[in-house]
Amino acid sequence: PLPGHGRKENKVSFSAIFRMPHVPGLFVLVLLIQVTLGYYYSFFPVYFSALPGSGTSLLGFAYLIAAISETPFLIFADRLYNRIGVGRLLCVAAAALTVRWTVLALTSNPVVVLCSQLLHGWGFIIVTVGMAKYLNDHAPGELKARAQAALSLVGAGLARVVGNLGGGLLGEAVGIQNGFFVVACVTFAALVVFAPIYLRQKPLNGEA
Repeated sequence: PLPGHGRKENKVSFSAIFRMPHVPGLFVLVLLIQVTLGYYYSFFPVYFSALPGSGTSLLGFAYLIAAISETPFLIFADRLYNRIGVGRLLCVAAAALTVRWTVLALTSNPVVVLCSQLLHGWGFIIVTVGMAKYLNDHAPGELKARAQAALSLVGAGLARVVGNLGGGLLGEAVGIQNGFFVVACVTFAALVVFAPIYLRQKPLNGEA
């Protein structure tokens, strides 16, 4: 509860969220990561079902592995966030997804693909929880709820639209499996650009 916030005399422009220190860069990184995840969510079932020896039961098992893989981060989320900060956590996510998408681009073995699902826990959940905690810690009281809405707009709205629509065009142009190589290049490029920034800075966390 935030008593008094949102009253007319306390109104703060929505655009103030994007003028907060570090937020524009973090949102760009979130957008790039989530675009690749949007491609995965839309086209992984088609890709996996076409692999020799796969099937709907194995596809369900793949999603089970992905869901379970999020548990370790959720257990240690507060400790990791306070220790290394959201910027470095997002870089970890970009690195893990680069490996994951590269594996999907190179293999036709469903067992290898199932093992790659373990990397899901170092992608989506890091971005979602890390950014939610950072915005809750650093957004002014009047903007806390709208900051979370902005994160949803960028990470779950805009990124998914680009990932789905662009992914469809990409899959048609180069094939779904080759498309994973392209999205691996996106996360790798994000890592190359942002890792030097966040590794040199102090951790962007609630204690900063």
